[in-house]
Amino acid sequence: MKVIILKNPKTESSKSLMNLAKNLYNGSVYKLSVIDKVTELVELMSWEGRESMKHKKLIQDVSTLSASYNETVLNSTLDFIDSKKGNNLFFIEIRDDDKLNVFVDKYKEDCIVLLCSDLENTSFLEELVTSLIEL
Repeated sequence: MKVIILKNPKTESSKSLMNLAKNLYNGSVYKLSVIDKVTELVELMSWEGRESMKHKKLIQDVSTLSASYNETVLNSTLDFIDSKKGNNLFFIEIRDDDKLNVFVDKYKEDCIVLLCSDLENTSFLEELVTSLIEL
């Protein structure tokens, strides 16, 4: 198992990375975000995926509210990873350093952090994915 943290993910570079991993990795590949559960909650509040400042604020507020009570959102991502056995590769999109540190502390040597600003040059992505798989 490998947990790869995509810090400050850019949509196109993380999609390219995921597609290459799915093609090259001999195992299951998952893309998760610690904000996925927050987005599900916000969709129940009639959010339609528009990226206005008002909606970004709503997502941030729900995320903050969840964290202040019991970290349900973060724990659901950790529980999902822990429930999967075998040869798995998990890409986790994270923006918050505190949440990132939870993954690094928990998965230690199985956790790799990539700064997505480093992924802007897609010419080396295949080499990067191959290196990640071999670690």
